[in-house]
Amino acid sequence: RFRHWNDLAWGETMLSLRQRHALGDPQPKYYLAPTRQPDTYANTFGLGAGLLALPVLAAIRPFTSSLDQNPTLLWQVGKLVAAAAVAGSAVFLFLAALSHLSLLSSLALALLYGLCTCAWSVSSQILLQHGPAGLFLAMGTYALLKKTPLSIVLAGLACSAAVACRPTCILVVAVVAAWLAVRARRDWPALLRFCLGALPVGLLLVLYGWQTFGDPFAAGQLL
Repeated sequence: RFRHWNDLAWGETMLSLRQRHALGDPQPKYYLAPTRQPDTYANTFGLGAGLLALPVLAAIRPFTSSLDQNPTLLWQVGKLVAAAAVAGSAVFLFLAALSHLSLLSSLALALLYGLCTCAWSVSSQILLQHGPAGLFLAMGTYALLKKTPLSIVLAGLACSAAVACRPTCILVVAVVAAWLAVRARRDWPALLRFCLGALPVGLLLVLYGWQTFGDPFAAGQLL
């Protein structure tokens, strides 16, 4: 395995070995997808998790060397972001439950979710799609249950952010939109507000798919 074409092996760079046909045809790891540009790859798993971690990485960047040369630090920061995302999802689940349950029951539900499910054993351990997607879905649930005009807009934004983390979350967006459409016989503005909230991230994903893969509806994971 090697991370860069200028990595050395036997006194030569990997690029030099490839150019003189001393290297086989290297294939990218599963987390990389080929783009429309030759020999250029993008993250298979989309934009959401990386963008969520970006402020934290930007904060530590002045105090460290190049992050791509320090994979251990990058891994540790990613785990910190993932754990914070899971903790945040538990908080929003607790707040959402409070609208229907007692304080004690809501707290018990949040603790069971946060400590006794794969939110703990998988999502909080490494920065994959799961933790950030769970955070945004919990945010969206809480916002939906608030039922104010602004909260419905924020629910659309949060649910679309979950799609940016994990494409299969589009199923959640579809279900929520269908539910609002059924209710729309009495409350059309709610459906329109939800779609308005989801629009910015939706446009970002369409533009990213077109620019990166040449298909506005493409995502690395779907390729």
